[in-house]
Amino acid sequence: MKPDAPALPQTSLAPDQRWLAIVTPRRHRPVAEQARPVTRLAGLRLDAAARGPALIAPIEALRLMPATGGAEVPVPLPPGGGCHGLRWAPDGARLLLHRRTDAGTELWTTEVAQPALRRIAGVRLNHVLDNDPAWLSPHELVVLAVPERQGPAPALGVPTGPTIQESMGKTSPE
Repeated sequence: MKPDAPALPQTSLAPDQRWLAIVTPRRHRPVAEQARPVTRLAGLRLDAAARGPALIAPIEALRLMPATGGAEVPVPLPPGGGCHGLRWAPDGARLLLHRRTDAGTELWTTEVAQPALRRIAGVRLNHVLDNDPAWLSPHELVVLAVPERQGPAPALGVPTGPTIQESMGKTSPE
């Protein structure tokens, strides 16, 4: 039996056009990720624990290469979670990744000249409404974060039966 072919890599050029990120997405999601609870809200499918969209495409491998050509440099991804959401800094000197875990979504960064991902401590992202960090400058970033102390999620009761609506012969705008 032959294994499935790897997914086609995607590329992202740095804003200064000096570096090229080569991203290989994961072809198939693990069963554990697909079994995570999904909250439906206004047509969106959300992962409440990760504070973001459900079923995102994680990155399998990340490599950096000078745009003028040269050797590709692999960027080791942290284990135990799916990385996604690659974003370049305005000067192209560093990049950001989101890493979804069971406890939430973390923010990781690396310098392009010497790639080694490190976690930005104390930041858990809330990207339900907007998943893009906003760069104020090459060294300043604005993100929507989850507060440290937060109450428990509301408990949803099990419905006792179907929702029944009757028009009783009255006209309605529908």
